[in-house]
Amino acid sequence: MVPLIQDIIRHDTGKELSHWFPDEINNVTIYQLTFMTSGVPELNDGILEHYERNRKGFEFLNPYDYFNILEKGAKFKFKPGHGFEYCSINYLLL
Repeated sequence: MVPLIQDIIRHDTGKELSHWFPDEINNVTIYQLTFMTSGVPELNDGILEHYERNRKGFEFLNPYDYFNILEKGAKFKFKPGHGFEYCSINYLLL
């Protein structure tokens, strides 16, 4: 999955996916993202709520804003393909 989107993310942000995610992101497949078996870390609701309360105006968040809200050093919930848990970040990556 990473090679498919890495060029787009690099073009848009000048960063690699590894800037936001642990190395396990390199092993995640589109299938795992679609069926919630990726193990990708979810947003911390408290951090997201604080961010939304303190931003100016009614600007819409883009996917990279959500990546920036991820807790630094957030760990995967489980090894990709070895568990199931809903994660909204999966759909942002798709």
